[in-house]
Amino acid sequence: MSTRGPIRSFVFYLLSRNLSELIPVGIASAINAPLPILPMQILVWNLVLPLSFAPVLVGQSRRAVGQVRRKYGRQA
Repeated sequence: MSTRGPIRSFVFYLLSRNLSELIPVGIASAINAPLPILPMQILVWNLVLPLSFAPVLVGQSRRAVGQVRRKYGRQA
């Protein structure tokens, strides 16, 4: 198992999260309504969430590398 799986799922999560922020802002802009999410709120969430998921991503990739080595009988 390569490290592409966890990275791909992490990028998919970030893209889907950003899309869920853009849709309400786009709709509110189109109908000339007040913004449901302030730009500062989007900035804070985009700074906090990736940092909180980074250790999980690193932990999964190390376990995956260890499993591949054991499968083929190589020692570190």
